[in-house]
Amino acid sequence: FALCKSVHEPTTVEHVVEANFMDETETNLIVCRTSCLEVYGINQAVEGFEQLLLLGQYNFFGNIQHIGVLRFANQPRDSLVLTFPPSKISIIDYDCSRNTIVTKTLHHFDDIQQLVESDEKIRPSVCVDVENRCVVLSAYGNSLFVISPTTSRSSELFPM
Repeated sequence: FALCKSVHEPTTVEHVVEANFMDETETNLIVCRTSCLEVYGINQAVEGFEQLLLLGQYNFFGNIQHIGVLRFANQPRDSLVLTFPPSKISIIDYDCSRNTIVTKTLHHFDDIQQLVESDEKIRPSVCVDVENRCVVLSAYGNSLFVISPTTSRSSELFPM
């Protein structure tokens, strides 16, 4: 079995993105702190100042390496694309009926590391096409993995 315990609460902000994650009409500020994902709402306060309101805080059993925003076809809200070391990718959505996040898809490419001739320990990063046609995961220094967001099935994944 595996055990994951945080000695200290995450304090450093690693990544920040803007998305319509919890509501289709309101913009959220998504903050990643090592193994914690925080979702803030932007509240219009008095005298023209904006105020951040914490709407949700979600802990993960691993460090978030990179984050991207993806909008699936015919979906009113954005999804988040998260990468974890050494080469895992997860796409999550917000479920307003349960007030929590749900995993839409989860993929790992750990077994492909043996096929790739690279010993580099480079953090995985993700890039989402501006027209939401594909998600590209860069891992192992010289490998790209393409995920089609239309179906997001394992058969749609192929290394380049």
